[in-house]
Amino acid sequence: MRSGFSIIEATLAVVVVAAGVLSVFLLFSAGLDLASPARGDTACAMFADGVLNGLRAESELAAEQGHAAWLQFWEDFRDGYTNVPVAVQAAWEGAPVIWASCLCTNDLAAYPFHSLGAGEAVITPPLRYRITVELENPLGYITNRADVTLKVWPGDRGEARDNDALILYTEFRDNGTL
Repeated sequence: MRSGFSIIEATLAVVVVAAGVLSVFLLFSAGLDLASPARGDTACAMFADGVLNGLRAESELAAEQGHAAWLQFWEDFRDGYTNVPVAVQAAWEGAPVIWASCLCTNDLAAYPFHSLGAGEAVITPPLRYRITVELENPLGYITNRADVTLKVWPGDRGEARDNDALILYTEFRDNGTL
C-alpha cells in the first residue's frame, strides 16, 4: 500500500480551502459596502455641525446689535434674502454658504475639507440639505426665539425622505443685553 493522498482527498482539501478564502473575501466586500454609507453619514454630521455653529455665530453677532437686528437677520435668512457661511472656514477650502427655505445641494467636492492633523484634503461627497426657520414669541408680545430644523441627506440624487436624513433641531434665543 502506498502512502499519500488520493486525488479525491486532494480535491476535497482544495475545495475546503477555496470556500474559506472565498468567505474571507466576501467579508471584506461586506465591510467595504458598509464603509460607504458611513462616510456619507460622517460628512452629513460634519456639515451640520458647521452649519449650526455658523448660524449660532451670526445670530450672536446680530443680537449684539440689538433685538431689531437679531430679528431682521432671522427674517432675512428664513425668507432667503441672506446666506450664512459654514463655520470653521479654515477647515474648508473656500467657503460654502448656506441658504434657507429650499432643498439645496451643496457639492462639497468643490470645498475639500482639511481635518485636524491631516495633510491631504479629504474630498467630501455632495450633500442635500433643507433648513426651516420658525420665529416664535413664547412671551406673546416679542419674538425672541428662532426654531431651526436642519435636514441633511448624503448624495445628490434620489428622493429626499425624512427617514434617510440626519435631522437636527435647535433654538436660537435673543436674550437681550444682560
